[in-house]
Amino acid sequence: LAISEDPAEKPEITVEAWIYPTFDDSGEHMIISKGSNWDFDQPQDYELTMDRDRPLFQMKEAGTDDWYGAAPMDPISKNKWHHVAGVYDGNLFYIYIDGINQTTLYNGWDSNYKGSVYQGGLPTSDHDILIGKRQHASWGDLYYEGYIDEVRIWNRAIPRYEIMEHATIPGSRCLNLTGTPDNGDVGDHIVVLNVTDGEERYDEARLTITVENVPPHILTEDVLSTYQD
Repeated sequence: LAISEDPAEKPEITVEAWIYPTFDDSGEHMIISKGSNWDFDQPQDYELTMDRDRPLFQMKEAGTDDWYGAAPMDPISKNKWHHVAGVYDGNLFYIYIDGINQTTLYNGWDSNYKGSVYQGGLPTSDHDILIGKRQHASWGDLYYEGYIDEVRIWNRAIPRYEIMEHATIPGSRCLNLTGTPDNGDVGDHIVVLNVTDGEERYDEARLTITVENVPPHILTEDVLSTYQD
């Protein structure tokens, strides 16, 4: 699918989609792409792709092979729906997987990957936005294998809480609890959840939450001997 876009400057951007990858190889599979076919003299405005089972959000300027972007540490599972979002706020690239910021150092593939910090603004070109592939090249189009749904491209860096809202499956019920338990909280706790909708309909559910005490792993001899030496 190709979509034309005004090649205006983009000081910020968010690119997101729901994906269901089904491929079983370790190659690259493009989710959303805007730019050239990685030609040295042309820019890659931005692309949200999967490489080695990991989603990447990245860009490349014209006249260089240097890439900037964000990547997670861990791969995602196949044959399952995931929400992925790439964000550029004018200074940094971020990658969100299922609503969670999983950005790590973007330099693990080769020396051309320069990191997540980039203050030059995204490059612009008159290329179409492509969904499920990138610009044609003699060595391949990097077609995506699987399902892609709810593609969204924003001209701003949307905040974390908004990405979490988009990553919540419609109709699902999520309860987020925060806090720092101590030893007195160990055990089972009953939580009563009250829900009232816009039409004043009321429902109640009781949930059991278990708090476990996992002892820390304490280093002694090795640490002491290091300082003693």
